[in-house]
Amino acid sequence: MNLNKTYYIIFLISLSWSCKSPESISNYKPSSNINTEFNTAYFQSSGSVYGTLDKAVYDQIKTAIELELSTTIPESKSILINFRQDGRNCFSMKNNGKSYLNNLKGNSKTSSRISSQNNAVDFFIFSKKSYFNDVIKMEENFFIDSGFFYQNIFTEHENCSAFLVIKPNGKFMKYYGVDYFTKAKNFLELD
Repeated sequence: MNLNKTYYIIFLISLSWSCKSPESISNYKPSSNINTEFNTAYFQSSGSVYGTLDKAVYDQIKTAIELELSTTIPESKSILINFRQDGRNCFSMKNNGKSYLNNLKGNSKTSSRISSQNNAVDFFIFSKKSYFNDVIKMEENFFIDSGFFYQNIFTEHENCSAFLVIKPNGKFMKYYGVDYFTKAKNFLELD
């Protein structure tokens, strides 16, 4: 398989997965104030995208993820990627970020539980600019993104939390926002 072809396909798919126009994210500045409230700005930064990948594209994306994470994902398993970045809408940064750090450990346990109950493997990926990267202890399934996920998969940068579920049958869901574990669990439980 040609790795350049894989990245090209992922790039094309990421364009179709985008929920907002590029103009809506072009003014983002990491130093801007963080919105920690459930308000109009937050809800506009949230959203889901659903679809189905054909077998060839699914195989290429799965292989690219495996290469990026230096792992092998069993054929029968769904993939749950939890992604964190420095989006300006970040409810979990409430209370000066204390809730972000406190929730991270609980989120990891919840993701592992949902994954084990739904025949999935889960990963936590942090963009190089995600909040508190300097204090996050990198555990077995915690990875700092090389830029692959930020540039090719999670192309919206308004919200600090996102996830992607890809099932072996090619069905996928990408979501930006909080309470995504309910959404991930519900999606994983569907046929």
